[in-house]
Amino acid sequence: MISYLEGRVLKRDDKSIILLVNGVGYRIFLGKNLLSSIKQGENLNIFTFLRFREDALSLFGFSKKEELDFFELLISVSGVGPKSALILLDSLGLEKTQEAILNKKVFILTKVPGLGKKTAEKIIVELKNKVGGDLSESSLVEDESFNNEELINALQGLGYNRKDINGVLQILPKEIQDIDLKIKEALKILGKNKF
Repeated sequence: MISYLEGRVLKRDDKSIILLVNGVGYRIFLGKNLLSSIKQGENLNIFTFLRFREDALSLFGFSKKEELDFFELLISVSGVGPKSALILLDSLGLEKTQEAILNKKVFILTKVPGLGKKTAEKIIVELKNKVGGDLSESSLVEDESFNNEELINALQGLGYNRKDINGVLQILPKEIQDIDLKIKEALKILGKNKF
């Protein structure tokens, strides 16, 4: 198992680098964020995961051991392949991914390109007891706005103005995450109040 490499970046493209280690070039797939910080010709040390398949061997790289460990947890969930896990960690980052799982925030995980609701739910169910740490919902507050976009669009489509909708968002219970329930609750509030 190749789990750590040190060498010089010989080449890079939009998905991977070739790391030259003692005369051998290893192609390593990286997340876009890490890839954008790497320059051709620089020396690099990287944690790696080697994936065996009948037709190919693929290396996936991470700047921190914790990311590699969590990547291995993610791919233990059936239906989550290495490329999906890499995109998930790259899109949300380690901490936010763990928080989303711990706090059962399906809508945050489904923001990741190519990750559907069923797979997100499966990740939460299978990993919620394996994710450690004292992670709170505090850093997830900013993501509520994402979940409200659908609600805002739906209410505007029904003819409500933005001022009324903003009033609803202030008093709508935060624990309601399902979009259909949010719309029903919002319509109840709009029926009782004039903002």
